Amino acid sequence: WIDPEFPNDIFNHQILMVPLDGDSIWLECTSNYNDFNHLSSFTENRYALILTETGGKLVKTPLGKAGKNQWKASSSVMINPDGTASSETLLDVSGEYKYEMMNLNMESKDIQRTHMINQVGFIHPDGMEIQFGDRAKETYRMVVKTNTEKIFDFKAGNKLFLKTRLYKIWSLKLEPQAKREFDYLIRHPLSKSDTTVFVLPEGWTVEALPKSKAASFPLGRFESKYWYDESKRAVFS
Repeated sequence: WIDPEFPNDIFNHQILMVPLDGDSIWLECTSNYNDFNHLSSFTENRYALILTETGGKLVKTPLGKAGKNQWKASSSVMINPDGTASSETLLDVSGEYKYEMMNLNMESKDIQRTHMINQVGFIHPDGMEIQFGDRAKETYRMVVKTNTEKIFDFKAGNKLFLKTRLYKIWSLKLEPQAKREFDYLIRHPLSKSDTTVFVLPEGWTVEALPKSKAASFPLGRFESKYWYDESKRAVFS
């Protein structure tokens, strides 16, 4: 990070700026998969030293945008009468999430599985198959298929308690603070959404669902909804 009021040579990375009459184009030269004119959280929203014919000057690199770092998941979970289940998740990612998954694609299947469980937070499956998408497209589609011998979180009598989705939509838990002393920093602007559909076996029904919630604040918003479609025997979350 550069402080314009305190000259100091701490530069250790080079990128390319193409000056135009309107907005300039910024290219990440050291990456072979960053999208065109999209900097990562490593180089966006900070000062860069531009070398010109008349000398150097400090300019700010572009701000990141939530629309460029999107995570969209859609999961269908088929539950069997014995509590086993199979699922298919269509995962469309862009920006930072795309780069994360493209890096994952270069790892072994064991590391891929471990990452999806430990980092993304998927319910520990008995089997997992991951299909990676086309890196040339701005939106990178993945297909994650799982099967598990116990889809429910726990059982009490004839009642089964399920998690609302197959994975954690947010990996960190921020504890409430009456008086926060330090800022909570997010690495980059983002947009995450998830739709999970649990298809119940014949004869099953829903006794209780979580309450829908909504919250908004100057820098973002959160919304969750839950409902049951009896005609489809499907729980939506």
